[in-house]
Amino acid sequence: MIQEIFLSLKSSVILKDIIATIFLILMALTIRFFAVRAIMKSDLSTPDLKRKWVVHLRNSAILFTIFGIIAIWGSELRAFAVSLIAIAAALVIGTKELILCLLGGILKASFGHFDIGDRIEVNNIRGDVISHNLFVTLIHEIGPGKDLHQFTGRVITLPNSLFLSQYVVNETSTGKYVVIIIKIPLSLQSDWQKEREKLLTAAREASLPYIDDAKEQFTRIEKREGLELPSVDPRVSINFPDVNRIDLILRVPIPAKRRGRMEQQILERYKELA
Repeated sequence: MIQEIFLSLKSSVILKDIIATIFLILMALTIRFFAVRAIMKSDLSTPDLKRKWVVHLRNSAILFTIFGIIAIWGSELRAFAVSLIAIAAALVIGTKELILCLLGGILKASFGHFDIGDRIEVNNIRGDVISHNLFVTLIHEIGPGKDLHQFTGRVITLPNSLFLSQYVVNETSTGKYVVIIIKIPLSLQSDWQKEREKLLTAAREASLPYIDDAKEQFTRIEKREGLELPSVDPRVSINFPDVNRIDLILRVPIPAKRRGRMEQQILERYKELA
């Protein structure tokens, strides 16, 4: 039995490679030994020069041995590399979503798209960020839709892979105050000049307690970012979406965390005005 195993190993390629490797190492050690002795007994001018040649010789012997082993085991190494690539490909395919989430988390952390407490919108999902890590982001959903700003009572877990393919809207990126747009549709036959004054009055009354703080905030942003931002004073523009309608478009600064309540306050006051 032992003889059969020995004969089987003897005829195998691996045994031949092992023998060749051992022979290569012994040959390299022998050559280096005698070469070092020859250098040390030579008539080189200084000991430093001898040591330099000895170091070069030893490094050359190591490189020769490494390249020789690679040449001997080349076929086996190629087979191992193919197997390794197949395993790596399988791991990548199996953990694709996890890897994408990790990359999205790294991207988010690198560029600081948002932080805890910010109100964001990703892939038509809006909410306040309550937690995030390298893999997922948790938000309290706000809505329903883009026009309402009430908590829906749902907590949504967003995979960070979304940040690689979807744009992120940070509604609170400017800080404590944000500028919002409120649109009032009217018929073309209505007294739109009067309605515009009513809407502007309602906006000025609602923003009066904090308008100075809002101006200071946006002035700081202008200086920090080198931007020229439009005035934050409430203003109303008009738009004609079709031949029978006119839209009043109010632009007004409000506290970011009171967006829903402030919009309702402005709209209610607008309807109260005669």
